[in-house]
Amino acid sequence: MIYLLPDTPNQVAYMTLQDGRLFLPSSYSDYLMQLRSMTTNELFFVVLGIVSENTMWTQVTIDTTGIAEGEYEYTIFAQNSPSNTDPNDDSVVGKVESGIVKIESEINYVTLNGTATQQHTYI
Repeated sequence: MIYLLPDTPNQVAYMTLQDGRLFLPSSYSDYLMQLRSMTTNELFFVVLGIVSENTMWTQVTIDTTGIAEGEYEYTIFAQNSPSNTDPNDDSVVGKVESGIVKIESEINYVTLNGTATQQHTYI
């Protein structure tokens, strides 16, 4: 499960999005995240910012501006557009990953060597 803050830009998550390169028929350069509220079925679309990638994980930034607290089903689509927010657009190559996102105001911290640091999400 991914945990994010509501209405907050540039949150960091580590995801296994590179797996899509093994089964999708063509290459891609960007990712689109669809969030579906498990309460209202309302859909939100967010283009993920790619910070870094390797064969094991992709570090992304996620913007939840305008998205309220709650639980959401997410689907990540591989695409060849840095701005497309339509999963039916021709730039979308295919589905890469799906799961659950919990968006909540409470911030959890991890203490490392006596220092509190903001928690990152690892998938």
